[in-house]
Amino acid sequence: MRLRECRGTGKAPGAIGGIAFVVLLLVGIIIAWSAHQPAWADEGMTEKRKIPDAPAKFLEMKNPFTSLRDIKRGAKQYGSKCADCHGEEGEGDPDEPEVVIFKDKAYMATRADGQLFYIIKLGAGEEAEMEAFGPDSDVALSDKKIWQIIAFIRTLAP
Repeated sequence: MRLRECRGTGKAPGAIGGIAFVVLLLVGIIIAWSAHQPAWADEGMTEKRKIPDAPAKFLEMKNPFTSLRDIKRGAKQYGSKCADCHGEEGEGDPDEPEVVIFKDKAYMATRADGQLFYIIKLGAGEEAEMEAFGPDSDVALSDKKIWQIIAFIRTLAP
């Protein structure tokens, strides 16, 4: 039994249907993938956040409080001071795309501990809603408590 050919292609009808299926499948995957990009991956979102880069002296800082005990204390502070905006598990807020998503592994890999310390301690500036939480702020977290929060934040995107 001979398969008939599709006009002008030299291919059987099933082969063309298979190619069309693969093309449609790839288009669907690309659309689904782009719809689930983290907010920071969109070129405009970085500008909307307006998060200042920390000075070099902060970027060189390493977290001195990373024990399990520090992480547990950081989790408690995070729950009372950070979770309302950033989510209990660091998932952010879909209605507020400028809020950092701590469980976004790719994004967090680009954030040095010193950068996080700088923003938590001093805030993200007047154009951002992230207020200062450091000792000189209304919240008045000690440097140690800020580092403990950062230790916990690091567990959200292992």
